[in-house]
Amino acid sequence: MVYIICTSAFHVFLAKDIERKLDDVHVVYIKKKSRISFFNFFKGVYYIVKCFCDRDAQVVVPHVFNPWFSVFVSVASKRSFFDDGIAYYYDAITPRNFLTELYVWISRRANPRFSRDDLGEKTYAEYLMTSESVSFFCIYPDLIVDGCFNKVPLDPEGMAPDTPGAGSLIYLDSRKEMVSFFNPGKIVSFLRNEMLKNGKEIVYFKPHPSQRSQVSSLLEEESWAVEVSQDYEEMLVDINVEALYSIYSSATISTSIIYPNVKLCCLTTGEIDSRVGEVRALFEREMVEFVYFDAD
Repeated sequence: MVYIICTSAFHVFLAKDIERKLDDVHVVYIKKKSRISFFNFFKGVYYIVKCFCDRDAQVVVPHVFNPWFSVFVSVASKRSFFDDGIAYYYDAITPRNFLTELYVWISRRANPRFSRDDLGEKTYAEYLMTSESVSFFCIYPDLIVDGCFNKVPLDPEGMAPDTPGAGSLIYLDSRKEMVSFFNPGKIVSFLRNEMLKNGKEIVYFKPHPSQRSQVSSLLEEESWAVEVSQDYEEMLVDINVEALYSIYSSATISTSIIYPNVKLCCLTTGEIDSRVGEVRALFEREMVEFVYFDAD
């Protein structure tokens, strides 16, 4: 049995395509901890036990830096990975804190050569390249360096639900270090102009889950800006997004795949472009519109 472990709607969307490429597959959807319930918790535990008892079990996870993913990887006899936004396509550094150190230790069977000391130093791609995985299911196989695993291209086109029509504008905020390349007031003014130009009365904004930047702090003071707190994938459906504005956000890529008719705008500066490297080509491939700002 193959168990595809998902914690977001985007994971489930990709899992549907993985299902078509493998036999005897079960998709396990465990919502993120912000929305977790006792039902989700016991469902996760149930499938962990089931996976442990299945000597031929293979799990497919996006990464190991999550409690569910790390435990499933530790009990399965075989493991594979699949896309999780843009993390594997550029020099995204693996997160380092007490919890991720614990997750790496729990999942050490997936990559005995990757230690807790590598966290915060090596990238997601470096973890993948040294892992003992069967396959990597990816949307952009040509952008992944060949490793010891089998690259399996994903082609989720034609599987998307009905795309939203005219709807809302939303800004997804970024981490403070990314926003530091901008004048926050200029981003707020830009979003207000976009609202007026498109004949809207409000702009939704979602602060970055790890930290609130100055842009989010300024937006919460504006009467025309409305903060949303729900998961991004749920929000896409609930408020019917027409245009998405962000700073090289992973959500931009997932939106382009699931909802190809949504207008995508990447706010950037020359310095940010020089730092993201090959990721820009990925955004260009998905027909993302780039909006340049002066740093001052």
